[in-house]
Amino acid sequence: MNPLAHLSRRPPGTAHTDAVADAVTNVEADAMAMASTGADHDAQSVADMVSATRQLLAAWDLAATHLSGGRSDLCAAGPFAPDRSLPDPSTSARPRPAESMSASCLAPIEATVMVTMLSGFQIRQGAGASVELPKGKTRTLLKLLLLQRHRPLGRARLCNLLWPDSDAASARNSLNVMLHRLRQLLPPGACVRFTAEGYRLVVAGEVWLDVEHFVLHAQTARQHEERGDGAGAMAHYAAALDLYGVDLVDDDDAGPALAPDTQALRAQLNQVLERLAILHEQAGDWHACLQVALRHLSLDECNEAAHRRLMRCYAGLGQIQLAERQYGACVRLLREQLGLSPDAETTRLYRRIAGREIDRESD
Repeated sequence: MNPLAHLSRRPPGTAHTDAVADAVTNVEADAMAMASTGADHDAQSVADMVSATRQLLAAWDLAATHLSGGRSDLCAAGPFAPDRSLPDPSTSARPRPAESMSASCLAPIEATVMVTMLSGFQIRQGAGASVELPKGKTRTLLKLLLLQRHRPLGRARLCNLLWPDSDAASARNSLNVMLHRLRQLLPPGACVRFTAEGYRLVVAGEVWLDVEHFVLHAQTARQHEERGDGAGAMAHYAAALDLYGVDLVDDDDAGPALAPDTQALRAQLNQVLERLAILHEQAGDWHACLQVALRHLSLDECNEAAHRRLMRCYAGLGQIQLAERQYGACVRLLREQLGLSPDAETTRLYRRIAGREIDRESD
């Protein structure tokens, strides 16, 4: 029996459209699972099921949009198309193997789907070409589902994140239309499943997501550091930095929905840079410390701790003039951007360097 047949006899409405959208989501997910087994199900029947459910949802989407007085052309979007202009994920930063790395969760795997967000958003299936990704709120929705793929996202939360200024009915209708568009765009083997707890992106096979591995490397590095394993900690901190090229939000995203995740990742990046620089400085590796401190300062030009670390690096390398110049840059940036003077700690360090006290201490 067709699980959606009884719905077609009722007039369309916002709540009714939600029910149809959820039912279609789950039927398509079941169809994907049936197709993946292959042995006991007829492929054409599965294809017919998917086609019929998509047509039904499209009709309900159009009806709901018409009743709400609005007009949407989201349903006109076609399937993903290969985009060979995107960078090859095989050349993107991946977790670097280390002897202390847990092979079960951190080592690079032969994933079915490769997803990068911190070196430019792209999705690639196996050895195939990268797929063309949507823009605007559909792109943001896809990122949210990927970031939260291990736990469902409730409908109310998604509506509040994506349409914070809309009423509940309009937001639900917009979400249904967007989910329909996203289902059309998803590559084979992926679907959005709805349960009582919310929506989840379900992908057949292994998924490698750079955001997850960045967080895992940062956490593992901290654990190594707490055990006194400086070398292991530095290896994992460095691996985390290799993964983080750009922030989560890009120019093709829409709205503030990703702001909390972006801020949390940026805060963790600051911690990784700070801890790695400290470890290099403690080891007396001034060249490595200098590189990390420069990157740290690029995130915030008024970071006095990074300025001081650069001053110590230059002094440690015997480049006193560069250390003094760094102090001058710190003074200027703080004055121009914040209207402040350097902390007493920064000024004391400058005086020690200018008086060659650090040189005498190292002797």
